[in-house]
Amino acid sequence: MMMDDRLPAKIAKAAALRHVFDLLVLYPGLGRFLAFQYAIDLNDSSMLDFNESDFVIAGPGALDGIAKYFVDTGRLSAEDIIYEVTDRQVAAFKRLKLDFKGLGNRLLQPIDCQNLFCETSKYAHAAAWPALPTGEPSPCRDCRVESHTRVAFS
Repeated sequence: MMMDDRLPAKIAKAAALRHVFDLLVLYPGLGRFLAFQYAIDLNDSSMLDFNESDFVIAGPGALDGIAKYFVDTGRLSAEDIIYEVTDRQVAAFKRLKLDFKGLGNRLLQPIDCQNLFCETSKYAHAAAWPALPTGEPSPCRDCRVESHTRVAFS
């Protein structure tokens, strides 16, 4: 189906990462997050070279992680939250006196913050369910999720 539609040629002509996503998400079986992941993967190839910080989609894990942190997001979408966290990182690290050097000497990008929210969901799940349904211990059985104050954006 994708080859019949000449999707690779359309993707090669895309003007932005969002446009690649818009092309991919039209295909059956590709939900929003999988289409986003494919767009990111294609962007890592020699075919595309867009700024990955220009576009993000929150996956199911990130949606759950965001819900664990924020009581009230107002009218902000999950993607808006990710961009807010990305934009506020320097001030937050300074306020918390954290000497964060970045990832590969670059600040966190929206996709990194999306992943952090997803990891929060995974760790919280592992802490709540220390054993897998098979009876095997969770790989994260020693993880601890500390209670914290949930926040709302003002």
